[in-house]
Amino acid sequence: MTIRSLPNLDGFLTPVGAPALHDERAWYATDDNTVLGIIVRDRIDNDFGFVVLAQDTVLTEAPSGGYGCVDSAVSHPTIDAAIIALHDAMRRYHGRARPTG
Repeated sequence: MTIRSLPNLDGFLTPVGAPALHDERAWYATDDNTVLGIIVRDRIDNDFGFVVLAQDTVLTEAPSGGYGCVDSAVSHPTIDAAIIALHDAMRRYHGRARPTG
């Protein structure tokens, strides 16, 4: 399983809470697209976090073809630290996701 960088998908996440508090910085996907990852920067204290999205087969046996949040983290001091943690989390969830279609 490999993780690849995706082109700028700014706005991919549905804004939750106060969108002015964060901005999306990097986007990743597993080679089979069953797990996606997004790096965000906190605009208040300038640290980084991530969100892991997996095909809904991770969450339910009745897939709708969509993705749901399965993991997230905040307060990484650098973007590099957040990317390492994100990729580790994506690898953990990859084995649980089953491609649809």
